Amino acid sequence: MSVEKLLVVTDLDATLLDANYQWKEAAAVVARLYDLGFPLVFNSSKTIAEMRDLSEEMRNFSPIIAENGGAVAIPKTSGPGTAQTPPERPEYDVSVNGIPRVEICKIAHEIRERENLSFEGFSDWTVAELQKRTGLTLSQAENAHEREATEPIIWLDTEDRWSLFERELSDHGIRILRGGRFRHLMGEHDKADGLRLVRDFYVRAQPETKWTTVALGDSQNDLKMLETADIAVVIPSLHGTVLEPKTARVVLAQHSGPKGWSMSMNEIIDDTLRT
Repeated sequence: MSVEKLLVVTDLDATLLDANYQWKEAAAVVARLYDLGFPLVFNSSKTIAEMRDLSEEMRNFSPIIAENGGAVAIPKTSGPGTAQTPPERPEYDVSVNGIPRVEICKIAHEIRERENLSFEGFSDWTVAELQKRTGLTLSQAENAHEREATEPIIWLDTEDRWSLFERELSDHGIRILRGGRFRHLMGEHDKADGLRLVRDFYVRAQPETKWTTVALGDSQNDLKMLETADIAVVIPSLHGTVLEPKTARVVLAQHSGPKGWSMSMNEIIDDTLRT
């Protein structure tokens, strides 16, 4: 007899975390997921190192999807299905989905030298320089520096020259995701790829379980992830935009951030337990 479980894959900033990067409003629902043995998987543009600290704070030792699906970390000390409390800091098996950062940097830097372009990226800076440029704490800067599959850069040249750079990167399978301050060089991967990889992991680990994937997100960067899940939870953006994923079941949260996250997840958990 199969057992039905939820596999919850969530964005972090402005979704599970509030504007102060706190998750207290979601703590009760997170504990409920743990009690039921429903995995909670982070899926963010952040690095594995950045999310590892949050995982430890939350006592959540499920897989981590980092750098917009570019890297997936599976805890070695975690069981295949649930959050656990290992006696020591877990180690991870990390796989890169796409082009490794070292190769991205090599290609980008070769183009920069050949075309005499002007830009700087994380790989050009020490941790101390990154800290100074971003205002991060030392530990935050160290974690942000530990990248596996993306390279954030600041463009210092003209937009015409940017078009040249973009075309040459594209020839090597490298695309650009524009953020608020940085332009992120990355392979042809996204958050949906990370969700699929983690879902396959759980299906292999617990073949007797019927997994229902739930994805939660608030930004355009989350759209493909939401459309890949069985249930898509749209968290209203703080900027007023609302996503419209094309998938079978869409839940529109009534509030932004962890408050909306919690209310929506409670309803989905209740529905699952009733079936």
